[in-house]
Amino acid sequence: SSCRHSAAQLPCGGAFSDVLSPDLARAFLGNEDWLTYKAQVYFVKADHNSMGFLDKPKARRVDNRLAAELGVKPLGDSELVQALKEASGALELSESAFQHFFSSAVTRALAR
Repeated sequence: SSCRHSAAQLPCGGAFSDVLSPDLARAFLGNEDWLTYKAQVYFVKADHNSMGFLDKPKARRVDNRLAAELGVKPLGDSELVQALKEASGALELSESAFQHFFSSAVTRALAR
């Protein structure tokens, strides 16, 4: 299908790769549909108990994973609180607020 073909055209294993590399992250930032898809994948994995939102500890785990995958330091505690508030105005993230958090985290990591 065209979806599989489009996914396979992305670098480093494509859109369905479980690990986010810097090159794949850059490709996602250039494609809003795939960026949204990947954010949803990370949200579902982080929301392991299906609460429908991510609290600060879950957001910390996402940030730690992104930092490891993209080769940067995780956010400090005050930086994480700031990122959560920027994304949602609170210390927890709905799925839509997580989209903003994820995009900002990837952008920030690639700028380092």
